[in-house]
Amino acid sequence: MPSRLLLIALVALAGACDPSGLLLIVDLRSDLVPGVEVNVAEVTVGGRTERVPLTTVDDLIAGVRLAEYGGLVASPERRVQVTLLTATGREVLTRTVLVDHQRDEGVVVLISRDCRAVSCGSGQTCHAGQCVDEDCDTQDPSCLGSECNEDADCPPLAPCAAAECAAGACLYVDRGTCGAGAYCDPERDCSPLPDGPSDAGADASLTSQDAGIDAGLSAGPDGGSDAGVDAGAPTGTSPLYLPSGESNWTDPGLSADGPVDNVIAAFRSQDDEVAVLTSDDVFYLDWRSRSWTARTSRDALLPEWADESIGEAVIWPGFTPTRLRVFDTSGGWRDYEWNGFARTARFIERIAAADRPPEWASSDAPETFTQNAIWWDPSNVDNWFDADPGTFCVRGGPRVTSHVVFVSTDGFGPRVWWVSGLEPDCREFLPRQRSDAYGAFTSIGAPAPGDISAAAFIGGGPLVFVRR
Repeated sequence: MPSRLLLIALVALAGACDPSGLLLIVDLRSDLVPGVEVNVAEVTVGGRTERVPLTTVDDLIAGVRLAEYGGLVASPERRVQVTLLTATGREVLTRTVLVDHQRDEGVVVLISRDCRAVSCGSGQTCHAGQCVDEDCDTQDPSCLGSECNEDADCPPLAPCAAAECAAGACLYVDRGTCGAGAYCDPERDCSPLPDGPSDAGADASLTSQDAGIDAGLSAGPDGGSDAGVDAGAPTGTSPLYLPSGESNWTDPGLSADGPVDNVIAAFRSQDDEVAVLTSDDVFYLDWRSRSWTARTSRDALLPEWADESIGEAVIWPGFTPTRLRVFDTSGGWRDYEWNGFARTARFIERIAAADRPPEWASSDAPETFTQNAIWWDPSNVDNWFDADPGTFCVRGGPRVTSHVVFVSTDGFGPRVWWVSGLEPDCREFLPRQRSDAYGAFTSIGAPAPGDISAAAFIGGGPLVFVRR
């Protein structure tokens, strides 16, 4: 079986350090199955250990909060150890990370199943099936290497699992095809869930402090981005709309026969129509009547994505015929010729993240770690983006007009969500903004950027789908 990864991603916390000490937040990502293969995550920092239950409702692919350690003194080598345990307390994997902790910091420990077969020596940890130094810089390819640039680089495993390239490493994600009473084992395919609550033995030993950590996953400083990983969280998405010139986000009042599963991408397919993608289907929304008028198979429309994860989609301005750009989860994309009347997409080319045009190297470009929304604003009538035409090319005019909007973040923990804008004619990124300064997200009832799963610009304003 091909080797996989253990990836550690560090993200700096926004704001100044607490004068009473430094803060360290630890999050976990893994493609081991929670509540089946692993039941408890144990994290130790500076002799302080927290134990967190893991159940089948937890989304370890997206990530869960493990602990927040405050009052720490600065350290050039802060040791963070995460151990995954079964319900009986058997160790499945332990990973240790060294953090240069000089300010408030967040660390994401990502552990893959194939690291179970790797044994590393003192001072080392597993990445992509090989041992690297614990203090290896995760942003340095010469240190960690990269096993993928896009989803297609990852070898397929069981049919129930989709390969996803994330930050240069392959993850295997449940396609949701196994049905009730079963789970996806990426190595064996659909398997029956264990009888009874598989983590009952682990829960009995957890303290009330552990329960508090679990209950607080969605209340962290990342603006709601952890919503959806708590026990009992419902699936699906809810729409919100911000009309042009208005200061309140509202329910757009869509008909009830639309998508039930999570919306993963959306784009304006015609002047008064939005195409909405789930993992299996494409739904078409007539904006004038707010009703769903058609439904088709996603694989039939976009067969190139049958075994890959779609990030976002947008009609890309400046092309005739109309250009549809569908992004993967690592920052690359596929381009299509889009026929809105026939609702057909003709594949043109694929651009990997490493082969993107030069403007994508700008510090104002969107982050590739997580992109939650992309839309094309053809007029900027609400003036949510501004730039000095003497410094930035904005069609040579006095203000920004047509631009593509990206909502992205650079990592887990108390992350910063950014809003980037690309001026398509000049192919230049405008000065990006923090989400809490961007006009749409300062309006009343605005969704937390981390809760958005897809967006499209229609009728003069953004229509977003928010995870419930």
